[in-house]
Amino acid sequence: MDTSKQNVSKDLPVALILGTGLCALGTIRSLKEDEDISIIVMGNEDKGLAQHSKYIDAYYPCKEDDLNDIYAVLKKINDFYQNVIPIPTGADFWVNVIINAPIKLDHFITDLKPEYSELMKKNVQQKLAEKTKIPYPPSCRVHSREDLNKACESLIFPCVVKPVSRVDRKAPFRIRSYKKANALFKDIEPLLGTYDFLVSTHIMGPDKNIYTYGSFAVDGIVKAHYTGRKLTQRPMKFGVAGFAESIKDIKTVSEYSKRLLNESNFSGISQIEFKKDKETGKYYLMEINPRIWLWIQTATASGVNLVLAYYDHLAKRPPKTHQQSKKCMFINGLSMFDNSFREKNLTWLFYYIKSRFVPHIYSIKDRKDPKPYKIERQRFYKKIIH
Repeated sequence: MDTSKQNVSKDLPVALILGTGLCALGTIRSLKEDEDISIIVMGNEDKGLAQHSKYIDAYYPCKEDDLNDIYAVLKKINDFYQNVIPIPTGADFWVNVIINAPIKLDHFITDLKPEYSELMKKNVQQKLAEKTKIPYPPSCRVHSREDLNKACESLIFPCVVKPVSRVDRKAPFRIRSYKKANALFKDIEPLLGTYDFLVSTHIMGPDKNIYTYGSFAVDGIVKAHYTGRKLTQRPMKFGVAGFAESIKDIKTVSEYSKRLLNESNFSGISQIEFKKDKETGKYYLMEINPRIWLWIQTATASGVNLVLAYYDHLAKRPPKTHQQSKKCMFINGLSMFDNSFREKNLTWLFYYIKSRFVPHIYSIKDRKDPKPYKIERQRFYKKIIH
């Protein structure tokens, strides 16, 4: 790589992908539609995949559990390149890394705002939903035993428990469901006073009732959007997408999402997730992710390249904001193994058969970019052997 402090091709800013997971890999494959953009990656090396993509120009390894190391790498990147557009992927953690940088990143171009640190908190999202008159599951914030008693008395079980924030990656678990209060007490009580949780009534319905409104917005105004839904998750009910698909725009989901984005004056890429109650048909806000999500490449394959539109905006180029026009399914191959052997659930099989008859993409496998799949396959075989 050229060691002079200069970017490639027409002095365009370098796209810095934050993270090395599946989401980062999908982001890279969306950006590569413009061959003039130089793409670099930083993040963990041991379990990462994005750094093996043929589309990147440089990889900067860092220890994601060591903020000092992260900021040392960011400083190195800032000192080397003239202009850098940081793109957080996969986790709220990376949004906070840029927002709260204690070092001067004067060559970075970003529209991430300090208030997004609050927006990522589940209780703040609940208040935003209430303010904008958008349905939200009945919920209680829990920090003390008194809070927990109140939640158990006021909410209808089963209840879903999630950390208010996972920005620092220290919360002990992601999302769990409890049918009875005693099981909830057993798990949560030892953690009270250390972590904040949001306990919510579980909105009933299958995984396919979870809808995504993905968008690129500027100051609360949507410039391009994508609509999709999960079909299965890994793990089932409370995990990341296993199978997902693009669908036609749902008016209620679209209107609710635009209202939330406008109220928060949001700029950038976001994923807003809703769940449709199987009994009432009512759409409830599940969460707002002010960043790129795992199956972003499905939007790209459906005709809406949100990643490229975001880059173009920050690079001060006219964004290419095409309309969603194609059908596409997303397949996270590892989900099929986990659902089958760890959860004894074969719901995925129907969707896998369906995917044979429609355009589809994989989270990892790609004939044009084969190395990440080869690496993951080797890891998978080693895991099976052990």
